[in-house]
Amino acid sequence: FTLKVGKDVVSIDDVTVADWNEEDIDGGVAEEVILTYEYDATSNNYTVYQGEYLQTAFDEAEQTGTTENPATVKIMRDMEVTGIPNEYGDVEQDLLMDAGVIILDLNGHTLTGKTGHATIDIDNGAKLTIDDSSESKSGKIQNLLNVAVHVRNESTLVVNNGTFEGKCAVSSYDSPTIIINGGTFQATQNAIKAQTGNLTITSGTFEGEALALSLSSTANVSIIRSE
Repeated sequence: FTLKVGKDVVSIDDVTVADWNEEDIDGGVAEEVILTYEYDATSNNYTVYQGEYLQTAFDEAEQTGTTENPATVKIMRDMEVTGIPNEYGDVEQDLLMDAGVIILDLNGHTLTGKTGHATIDIDNGAKLTIDDSSESKSGKIQNLLNVAVHVRNESTLVVNNGTFEGKCAVSSYDSPTIIINGGTFQATQNAIKAQTGNLTITSGTFEGEALALSLSSTANVSIIRSE
C-alpha cells in the first residue's frame, strides 16, 4: 500500500500486488533473552527471575533500602537458594542480608535452601519484612536441612504471611527483634526458637515436633491475642 498523507486525512493512494521474493539478510538470528533480575528506581523494586541472582538483588537492595523507602525484592518463580562460595570455595550461607531495609515479596512462590545453612540469614542490624502479594498467599521458605530464617546481631524480622518449614522455622540469637503478624511455621524440631532479644506474636500457626515455641529466659516475649 502507498499511503497519501494530507493535512487532515490519510488515504490509500495506490495498491501494488507483486510476487514474494526471497532475499538473504545479514544477521537476523533470534536469540533467547533470559531475564535475571530487573530494578525499577521509581518504585525501588527488584524483580528476580532466576535464583542465582537473588543474592545479587539483595546486595543491591541493601544499598537502596531505607526505613523511609524500603527496597522490595519480588521473586517471580520457585527458586533454590544455593549460596555464593567465598574465596576458599566454601558456601557459608544460602542468602545473606546484613544491611539495609528490605521487603521480600514471596509472590506465591517457594524459596528452598540447599546447602545445609539457613535459607535466609539476617545479620548486622538489617531489617527484613517477609510478605506475599499473591492472591493465593502460598509463598513458602523451606529448608529440610537447617533453619528457614535465622535472625541475629540486633537485626529485625517482620513476618506478615507465608509458610516457613525447617528444623526450625525461625530461630534467633544475639538480641534480634522478631515480629510475627501471621503465617504458618512448621518444624521437625522447634517452630520458633527465641534465645535472646524481643519476640512479638500477634497471629500465626505454630507446629513443632519438639516445641511450637522454644523460649529462653533471656528473651522478651509478647503474645498479643487479636480480637
